[in-house]
Formats: sequence, structure tokens, C-alpha cells
Amino acid sequence: MLLGSLNELSPQRSRTIVINVNTDLVAVRAVLSAVEVVGDPVLLVSCDPTPKSREHFARLMSSYAFDIIEVPLRVHGETLDWLFRTLRDERLLLLDSDAEVRDPAFVDWMRAKLDNPLTFGAGFTWGPFFITEEWLAPPDSILYMERPWVPCVWLKTEPVRAALAGGLSFAARFIPNDVACSARLSRFLAARWGPPWGVSSRWFSRLPAPAQRAMSTWRLDALRWARRRYHGLQPSMACYDTGAEVYQHLRFQKEMLFAGIPMELIDDEVHHYSGVTRYSLHGSSALDTKEEDVAEEVIERLESRYRYRWEPTIAGPPATTDK
Repeated sequence: MLLGSLNELSPQRSRTIVINVNTDLVAVRAVLSAVEVVGDPVLLVSCDPTPKSREHFARLMSSYAFDIIEVPLRVHGETLDWLFRTLRDERLLLLDSDAEVRDPAFVDWMRAKLDNPLTFGAGFTWGPFFITEEWLAPPDSILYMERPWVPCVWLKTEPVRAALAGGLSFAARFIPNDVACSARLSRFLAARWGPPWGVSSRWFSRLPAPAQRAMSTWRLDALRWARRRYHGLQPSMACYDTGAEVYQHLRFQKEMLFAGIPMELIDDEVHHYSGVTRYSLHGSSALDTKEEDVAEEVIERLESRYRYRWEPTIAGPPATTDK
């Protein structure tokens, strides 16, 4: 059903959330995998939908059981904060629009791990590691903090809501760390990298351009002693990507458990096209996927696995074959 408010939903033991931002084709795959493989109620959060997108998912909803709510586009972490603060389900499975759950046994494994009262989440973990130059980062400088692999993660809502009430957020956060005792000086030094990793600093922006260019190559290894330790390492900056701050709090401050497999060991439990939404929003990136480039593969998958025939134009009855 098309919702006007999340309050229209009755609390469930578990619900799957798919957030779609102008990536309708892969989002169909995510929704159908949630409906058929996971089996819990599904909520599609449609951000700033176009008329074509709205009509398409209304047709899909006439053949498959899931709910839709249309919301303004916000930063991903802010949308997750809102969902966890508002929904009253016991558990939420977050599934990226460019991800597909393929293995029912893995779903059963996650579900069983969440039955442990000490566990706050289940899925895969990612990090810690130094962000590489492939990501346009200065080498061995920015530490990617351990977090859940957000494309597919199951979380209990009660401990997450408590963390949010305490001032934490799913939003990404960057902590300059060259001089741990001085946030202002650390921020000034972290501005030397420029985009996409450098933070803003009024002091740094006032320096002459030649000085800024010269500083961009500084490693500042002599300041290692002044840096705070994260996971036994002393990076120039700690990168808390989406969900990392909440995960770190529950895992290491609250000493709860996360049932996680390193994401590098993913086999075929979950299939993910990295960064389809990022590409749609921000354009080309070496690490992201253009939806058009995988369209043929996704269309074939929809028909062979889910008996759903994708129609690029919206007309006529729902485009499904016999189920």
C-alpha cells in the first residue's frame, strides 16, 4: 500500500527496508528478493520519485506485497536515523537498492543470530583498513572504521534507537587526528588534501595557493606520536562511513555483539552492484556502477529468477508472467 505516514504501519517482528533514489531497475530486483527470499514485510522508501517511477512501483505493488512511502531526498544516514526513530518494528533489515539477497540459508543464519539477546545486528563487517589511492585518498593516512556492510545488514531497533537518542547518527563523519589534543589544528592540517577527503578550514583557505599545494603532499609522520589510536593504528583521519558511529558505540562501548562475516568472504549470499545510487546522484566514479551498464544482466535476472518482465515504458497491465 502507498503510505502517507510511517504511523500507518503496524509494528512487526521484522521488516525489510529498501531505499530507492532514481535507480528503479535495480530497486525492483532488491524488492523482489526481499519479498521472495527474506519473506518479511517490505517497505520501499522512494526518494523524490519521478512520475514514471511512481507509476512503475504502483504497478509492481499490484502484483507483489510490499508498502511504499514517498519522501524527500536526504543524506542516506539522515534517512536511516528517521526510519529507526519512527518505525516500531523489533528488527529492520536494510537492503540497498542495488543489492539482492540470494541465499535463504544466509537469511536463516542472520535471523537465528539475532535471537541471541546480546546481539544487536547480523550480516557482514567491513574494515578497519587504510583507504587506498584508488579511492583518491592520501596513502596510509585515512582509516576506514569498522562498520556493518550496509548493503545488507539486520539490526535490532531498540539498541539503535537508544544510540540515536544519545546523540549518535548513521550519518558519515570524519575525525581529523594529526594532533588529537587540538581539534582545530587537526582540522587545519586535514584541509591540506582537498576534495574529496580534505575537510574545510577557514585558516587553511586563507593560505596562498602555492602554500596549499605544497602542504597537500605532507605526510606528517613526525606527528604520529600526537595522534589518537584507533584499532591500534594512528591515522591522520578516522573515517566513520554510514552506520559506523552507531556500530562502534554498540559494539565497543555497550559491549554488545554483531554476528558478522568479513565482507571479503561474501560468496553468493548477497549480490551487489557497488554504487549505483552514488553514480545516479553524483556522476562518474571509478568505484561506482552505472545502472545502464548492468541493465541487460538485471533484466535477465528479473525474468529468470523472479518471473518478472521489465518494461522500460509504463503502459498496460503489470508486466509479469505466470508465477
